[in-house]
Amino acid sequence: MPKTRRVFDMLETLAADSRLVRTLLISRSTAEAELAYTALRGTVPDGALLMLANLREVIAEIPETPFLTGHPIEVLERSGGYERCESSYRQLFESEHGVFGLEFVGQGTECESIVVYTTTEHLNVAGDMDSIIDPDVFDVALEQRSVVDEILRALQTLGVPLDPHVYVSPDDFTAEYAAGGTGEMFRGLF
Repeated sequence: MPKTRRVFDMLETLAADSRLVRTLLISRSTAEAELAYTALRGTVPDGALLMLANLREVIAEIPETPFLTGHPIEVLERSGGYERCESSYRQLFESEHGVFGLEFVGQGTECESIVVYTTTEHLNVAGDMDSIIDPDVFDVALEQRSVVDEILRALQTLGVPLDPHVYVSPDDFTAEYAAGGTGEMFRGLF
C-alpha cells in the first residue's frame, strides 16, 4: 500500500486553494472532484496534482462501516499491536505532531466502525452523503500525517482488500472522472 504521509507533507507547502484540495480528496461526488481537479490543474505542478489524485483513490479504499473483514477483528490484537477494550481494539500512535489513536469496533469478521481519537475528540472515520471520510478526520490527518497510513495498515491486517486505482499521468484522472462526472450532473438535472 502506498505511503500517504508524503502527500500530506506536500500539502503543507502546496500553494493551492485548500477548499479545492479538500473537495478533490474527500468529495463523494465525481463531478465535484473533477471540477476541483480541473481548477487545480493550472495552479499546482502536475506531479503534485497527480499525487493528490492518487491520494483520493487511496482514501476511497477505506470501506464504509459496517463492513466485513477477511480475518476476525481479533487479529488486530495478535498481529497489529492493538489492545482489546471490551468490543473494540485500540492503539495509540506518536508522531512529531503529537498523539492520536485508532479504534476498530466490532467482533468476528464485522467491523462496525473505525474511530480516530485525539486528546480532545473522538471521530468516526465514516463520511456522510457528501464526503468519503468525515471532514474532521481529514483535518486530523492533515495535522497527524500518518493517520491514513495507519488506517490502511490495520485494514490490511484485517484482510480487507485494498486495490486503489493508480494514475500515472495528470490526464488519466480527467479521462477516468470526466464520463462519471458528466453522467452524475445529468442525473441531477432530471
